[in-house]
Amino acid sequence: MLTPGGPDGVTLRQTVSVAPLTTYSFGVDHFASLESNTAISIAVGGNALTRLEAAQTAAEWEHASWEYTTGTDEYSLELSINAAGDTGSARIDNVSLNVAGGENLIANASFEDYAADAQITNESLIMQSGAASIGIAARVQSAQWNVRDVSGADVESGSIEFQNGLGLLPLGELRQGYYSVEFASVEGNLPVQTLTFMVLDEAALAEPDERFGVGTHLDRDYYAGSELPAEQIGFTSARTDMFWSKTELNQGEYSFDPTLDGRIAAFAARGIELLPISAYANKYYDGGVAVSSPEGIAGYANYSNAIATHYGATAIELFNEYNHEPFNKGACGRTGSCYQQLLAPTADKIHSESPGTKVVGPANARQDDPFLTELYQAGGLQYLDAVSFHPYEEGYNSGPEFLIANLEQANARIREFNDGKPKPIWLTELGWSTSLVTESQQAENLIRAEAIALAANVERFFWYDLVNDGLDPVEAENSFGLLHQRSEVLPAFQPKPAAMAQAMMIRKLTGKAFSERDTLSETSYSFAFGEGAESTRVAWATSPVRVSYETQSPVVMTSYLGAVTELKPKKGKVTVDLGLQPVFLDGDLSKGRVVK
Repeated sequence: MLTPGGPDGVTLRQTVSVAPLTTYSFGVDHFASLESNTAISIAVGGNALTRLEAAQTAAEWEHASWEYTTGTDEYSLELSINAAGDTGSARIDNVSLNVAGGENLIANASFEDYAADAQITNESLIMQSGAASIGIAARVQSAQWNVRDVSGADVESGSIEFQNGLGLLPLGELRQGYYSVEFASVEGNLPVQTLTFMVLDEAALAEPDERFGVGTHLDRDYYAGSELPAEQIGFTSARTDMFWSKTELNQGEYSFDPTLDGRIAAFAARGIELLPISAYANKYYDGGVAVSSPEGIAGYANYSNAIATHYGATAIELFNEYNHEPFNKGACGRTGSCYQQLLAPTADKIHSESPGTKVVGPANARQDDPFLTELYQAGGLQYLDAVSFHPYEEGYNSGPEFLIANLEQANARIREFNDGKPKPIWLTELGWSTSLVTESQQAENLIRAEAIALAANVERFFWYDLVNDGLDPVEAENSFGLLHQRSEVLPAFQPKPAAMAQAMMIRKLTGKAFSERDTLSETSYSFAFGEGAESTRVAWATSPVRVSYETQSPVVMTSYLGAVTELKPKKGKVTVDLGLQPVFLDGDLSKGRVVK
């Protein structure tokens, strides 16, 4: 039960996934009136709802209900409960939102778990320079706040007054960058709260860049609403599992999850297309493990084509890490020849019946050259539109530079079995967990890995992953995300530095193909994308080094977290000190050389 009460009130918000053009029933138990002239209001989908024909006061609990029909492109719905000022004896309880006969979509519907001292009211913590602000709902009169940059240096500070329980931190003077802010009440009744956010000069991209995708788990509830930050970062595709076991519930019949469909549609509405993974097995075939019998393979082919048809997918990935025992316990084994038996009939069916869908695979754990060689020898390349793998090679946490040799080998092996011709490579999963590296190292590795990959015939790179998969920071699998999960205090996704790094990478390279690599030292790297004055170099070094570039014009240097510096040439040269943190260099530069 929520008892608003008090002079400052409270605001609670929650976002749920919905399907378009669907009627939902909203209900709430209340004690006293919910008329619009009281201090309580309830909004669903941005529309304030009031109980019609309610008595001005109620001597006992009553139930109020409404219906809300979603719009054509409405895939998420925000519920907010606002209690401003002294609400006297008003009480609300048992909030519900559901399709007729369906389960309640509202979490913590009776407020038993609410214990937050404050709540951030922002829809997103990715903001545009000149218009950044953070809203706070708290039962305080005033608060002090302080913003720091990534180095920990103080940038801005001040105090704000709260009106009806709401305060606004004005951050419009902040330059592009990644920041943290802490705030606490002047009265001392609100503990210090800290959060991170990012500010971009270019909030929206002028054009999409299909090279940049992200791994997701859209079937999990904590991904609800994540389409907004994914769009703001700049992703154009999202990879997610499509579980065969959860879809073919009756043999030969497919029941796609409407909640998952809604989340996929929400991503699509923001320009982010789906890369579905046809995964993994089904109880009706081969004992519920990876299939290898003719009947099982036919069932897998039918299911994969059903995915392509249902979602109108432009590409589909056949299986995930077939060579990895946790995902494949099938009778045939985990070899390239076994995968070929699955690939050939499935690809034939998709190419025949869904000709607009590319077939991608085998999505290996590691590159696994022996597996790929065996697959290619069996003729696998003729069925694949792109080769995919996940290069989590031994020792990869030491840094992403291993990808140079790794991708050279992968490309050479493709040409060996493809008449000397290349075939696109998709790295459909690679990331670093912040349980194993620092958040700054995760951000640095992201840019270095993507620069190397895009310079080596990698057509698409899917960072793993968008949102942290758990809350325990010790568990490595929980902490690959660019974003922290939302919470009661932070209903918006809180970005890590890697989210800022990814946003900068996309903005700097959009529309620019790889053009050349500068030959520097063995431990320094400089990759050029684009041509002439419109080119951008991505440069770093694993051992500190000073590099000079010839130029007649000023060069814009941008840090991996968005800080901008103009370098003016001296005697026709600019000099840059390189280290592990990559920089972007915009301008008409000659090939760089190490300064002795």
